Amino acid sequence: MNTTKLAQQDKYSILSTIVNERIRAAMNEKGLSEAELAADAEMSLSTLRRRLSGKGQPFSVSELAFLAVSLDKDLAWIFGADIADQINAS
Repeated sequence: MNTTKLAQQDKYSILSTIVNERIRAAMNEKGLSEAELAADAEMSLSTLRRRLSGKGQPFSVSELAFLAVSLDKDLAWIFGADIADQINAS
């Protein structure tokens, strides 16, 4: 595997980790269980658990949009835009 492809894969892995951590943090903040969030975001509990575990496919944009509404968060926050701003300001 060439270094460019590896670097790109690492970026996706980092982004996926940020997204999953943000979703879990927002769930905790709102006191929602996985089952409650899945129902509110109109996805199956097994899909939510699989995506949050990092196994299989990451969340789709439409799934993230439903989750953002359910969690009262902006998509930019879920994607970690504030972290990127802090890194770029350094």
